[in-house]
Amino acid sequence: MGSTGMETADLIESATRIANPELIIAVDSLAARNVKRISTTIQISDTGISPGAGTGNMRKQLTEQTLGIKVIAIGVPTVIDSKTLILDNLSGFLKDVPNAERYLDENGVPMIVTSTEIVQVIRDFSDIISNGINITLHPGIYS
Repeated sequence: MGSTGMETADLIESATRIANPELIIAVDSLAARNVKRISTTIQISDTGISPGAGTGNMRKQLTEQTLGIKVIAIGVPTVIDSKTLILDNLSGFLKDVPNAERYLDENGVPMIVTSTEIVQVIRDFSDIISNGINITLHPGIYS
């Protein structure tokens, strides 16, 4: 939703009606389910994307069903739930992981965290993803 108060899906839906594209390429950050996945992969899907799903902040989906055209989703895991981060780092030392998870559910402060190098991570992945899209859609662009 960002600072405009408008749903991203609504903006994309409006632009789609005006421009009538053949395809939408949606790029978004993802919430990792494992600390080792943070800033290490690029995920590509032809089923669209559900913004906010990984952080419990469900937004309107960007899918072929909701927009009426194919949606390619490209995502990079850049954030992680604090509970997942804690459990990932302590699971080798904890004797009762389910009990620790229950404790964090009941007493923990829900937070989404990211790397201290997030600005550079976003710059690097932006270059990689945009170059990949340009090479795919415009063969010979860098020849």
